[in-house]
Amino acid sequence: MPERDASEDDTSIAACVQWMGGQHRYPIERRDQIGINLRMNKTLADRRKAILAGTSLTEIRLEYPLLFEEGEMLQEFQRLRPGKEMMADFYSGLERVAEKLMRLPCSTKEIELTRNARDLVLRQTKTGNKRQYAVKCCALLLLPQKLKEKLSIIFETGNGEELRSHPFIICKNSMAQILTGEASFKLCADNMDVCETDCLLKAFVLLLACFYVFNMVYPTKGLSTLTFMQKPILNLQDDSKNDLKVIRLLSSLNEI
Repeated sequence: MPERDASEDDTSIAACVQWMGGQHRYPIERRDQIGINLRMNKTLADRRKAILAGTSLTEIRLEYPLLFEEGEMLQEFQRLRPGKEMMADFYSGLERVAEKLMRLPCSTKEIELTRNARDLVLRQTKTGNKRQYAVKCCALLLLPQKLKEKLSIIFETGNGEELRSHPFIICKNSMAQILTGEASFKLCADNMDVCETDCLLKAFVLLLACFYVFNMVYPTKGLSTLTFMQKPILNLQDDSKNDLKVIRLLSSLNEI
């Protein structure tokens, strides 16, 4: 739990919050990003105290609207785990397992979404960055099935009409658009929109960020998938017990 700097008091923290609220009303290109970073750091202890006390996301959003944007959500994730480069570490970890995940045998129960993803990637003859991106996206979409879980617990296509409290991703685009980087993704939590991004890989990092930043527990039915993304891929370790399904999948990948 971070502590408020001794030089700060309720009055100075309130001034920071008010100033950042004003910055939120500006277009991104007109914002004082250095000032925002300084004040987000100063108010971290108060923000964590409120979140850990169970303050609703609606109230947190009123107090810290900048937190509900792609860039600040990632920054907050890194404030909580200093020394980590979240996006770089996630990309690097995914690079190690993506091709192997694609080569694992398909289940007869593989849902249409992930089967179409696999087929689209395998049909591609292109090489280079575009194919690498498509393979990484496909690997993430296949991951829940490899762990005997449902992708729909954390990733939904369509209008996202099913209400749920835990963080999840909504995408209305086609699989072809997702794999070619032409899709948009919305992060939701506690039945409200959190932020948006145009990159599936970043959407999954933001998904993990939402759980950490808002102090939420992984849903039971998506526990192994999220644990695999957190530990083997992002290399973000904690004191939680080992997941047997994750261990078995790592063993299978190591044999390839």
